[in-house]
Amino acid sequence: MPTIEQNLPVTSFRLRRALTRTELAFELQNLPNRRSFQELLSSSIGLELVRTPSAIKYTHDIIKLEPPISTLEFTVFTTNKRHQLCEVSENKLKEKTAAGIHGVKLYKTYFEPLFASINLVPNTEAVVKFVKLGRSDFGILPTPTLNSLKASQRESLFLCNQFVAEFRFHAHLHTKYKWAQKPIENLLRREFKN
Repeated sequence: MPTIEQNLPVTSFRLRRALTRTELAFELQNLPNRRSFQELLSSSIGLELVRTPSAIKYTHDIIKLEPPISTLEFTVFTTNKRHQLCEVSENKLKEKTAAGIHGVKLYKTYFEPLFASINLVPNTEAVVKFVKLGRSDFGILPTPTLNSLKASQRESLFLCNQFVAEFRFHAHLHTKYKWAQKPIENLLRREFKN
């Protein structure tokens, strides 16, 4: 399954291909994240392509379509010198700090409740720096981003493999268009089967 971060153009192409095979009339628009969600909630648009399940948790007019169309895995890390931090239990994480990238909503919605605090910084390099300088106990980055760091940036990092989170991204349909659910899901299954 492709990751959102690495293969958004490929995922978008595959979604377009699957939707054109439904023989349903549709218009594909690229909208900013918040706007597309607001338009989906108001049924101004019928289908939104990529959203985490937590984003629709408290809405009743939205149907999550199966299968997931992409995943993104996040890895928690610290420094080699502080590797024993990876051995703390999940409830002890509440006493620790972490660093993540500003603007990525998953840090606020998913990771922030797990730690005493989350330092949100501008970019990947700043996350790594915060951890190396001891300003945060842990760093949290998408696994593909962490894997793409230069060897010199990774050499002093210790990955906490027991603290990995995987997020599945789904397309979502407004209940007003429930009649289109089955044909769309059938084609998504064919296009995005493992």
